[in-house]
Amino acid sequence: MHYVAYYFMYVRRRPQSKEEINETLKHQYLLFLTFNKLHKIAPIKSFYSILTNRDRHFAETEEFRNAVAFSLANEVALVVADLQTLLERTHPDRIDDAIHKLFSSGVTIKNAATGGEVGYEIRSIFAANATARGKQIRNSIRKGLLNAETQTPPLRNQRKAAAGARRAADKRAERLRETVADIKASLGLKDPVSPTRLASELNSRNIPTPQGKIWTAAGAKNLLIRLGGESLSP
Repeated sequence: MHYVAYYFMYVRRRPQSKEEINETLKHQYLLFLTFNKLHKIAPIKSFYSILTNRDRHFAETEEFRNAVAFSLANEVALVVADLQTLLERTHPDRIDDAIHKLFSSGVTIKNAATGGEVGYEIRSIFAANATARGKQIRNSIRKGLLNAETQTPPLRNQRKAAAGARRAADKRAERLRETVADIKASLGLKDPVSPTRLASELNSRNIPTPQGKIWTAAGAKNLLIRLGGESLSP
């Protein structure tokens, strides 16, 4: 089996060096290598989009349209290197439109970072995570610019920041409570959910981590702990 690979980049109009571009492409290339090994397949063709204007999202580029047309003509899936990161780099006002164009293209969309097909039920997760992460990035940039202008060092309240991070992580875990309960029910009460088994079940259902990645045993263990530690087997 084969697929069409789609690489993407949002860059400044004048990148500081070639390494700035090469590192991003290298990261995506490694994601595709993992995807190839997981499914024992290889791309029949690769397409590349490099944008300097975030007001124009990736699904509006000629390269993306060519990738979709080639996928449809050859009846193969279109695999995006890292859909979560791609959407995070999209202007927040254009995320919904980008997702609409992506999933109305008529081609099967897969995400190399998670290893599976992107179904309708998790599109909202990608959109919500991308919007939240994009807002976080923009706020960080604004704070950095403000500190540079005023020459005032940033205030660092580590305890307050740590507490805020814990609350955010608890909220992300809570959104997966029903999914974990469903997995527990499907396994039966006599078979407690181990972190390894939970990670496997989440990945088999194509449910990404809050960061849009593949679940690991460590990540699943943290999730169970945040949900109360019930059914956490050694």
